[in-house]
Parts: sequence; structure tokens; C-alpha cells
Amino acid sequence: MSDNPQGSLTLAAHVRRYVLDAIARGELTPGMAVDEQALCKRFETSRTPVREAMLQLAAEGFVSSSARGGATVPRLTIARLREQLELLAELEAAAAKYATRRMNRTQLDGLRTLFEQSEAAAQRGGDPKAYEQANDRFHDAIYSAACNDALV
Repeated sequence: MSDNPQGSLTLAAHVRRYVLDAIARGELTPGMAVDEQALCKRFETSRTPVREAMLQLAAEGFVSSSARGGATVPRLTIARLREQLELLAELEAAAAKYATRRMNRTQLDGLRTLFEQSEAAAQRGGDPKAYEQANDRFHDAIYSAACNDALV
């Protein structure tokens, strides 16, 4: 697998997104260990991007790092979840701001198409997975157009 399998997002960003999605789907639940070796195999990569993703997730509070170097999904309180959602909203707003300043016409047209696909999926209503996938592609396009890997 290349260092950049989809757009300008880094491999660490893809690993991070995968772990966040696994938490959201309930595949990784509070108290569970994150299997870094399995992530290396899944993404066909060394431990470096996986560790980078774990550091990002730990900084954001989505995993807890132990003294032995492993990561686990922490138990979230309502207050902590609220704080994380507030922070995520601010970061997404910053990404949108940078994207509007930096995107080219092709990116803008692509973003418009992705928005329309998300809207159509939402209006159909019967397939939440289709909406989730369309919404993820839309947000990935915004992050990519922001041209800021640290923000991503």
C-alpha cells in the first residue's frame, strides 16, 4: 500500500479514521485494547503510522496509552464526550475555513457533487450506511482541500 492511498490524507490519518469508525460501530468498546499489529497488517504498513495514529487518538482522548505501550479505548463520561464533540466541531470549522480559501475549481465542483450525494442519501433515509459513506467522502474532501495535515 502506498503512503497515501486516498487523496492527500496520510496513512496515519486513515488508520486514525479506521479506529474511530471501529469505536463508533461498537467493534472497539470501552476497556478493549487496540491491536496495533492487526492494524499494521490491515494497512500493510510498519508500526510508525499506526503509532502516529495512536498518539493522535490519545491526544484527542479516543484511546488511552499504557506504560507498556498499548492503547485501549477509554470509558467516556458524558462531560468528556461533550468536550470532544465541541472540539471536533471547532476543528471541522477550521478545516472548512481553510478549504474555502485553498481549494481549486475542480475540488469545489467535486465537493458540490459529494454534498449532493450526501443530501440524496439522507433524503432516501432507508440506508444509514449509504449516508455515512457519502458524508465521510464529503468530509474527507474538505479535509483534503484544507491542505493542512496537522489539522487532519
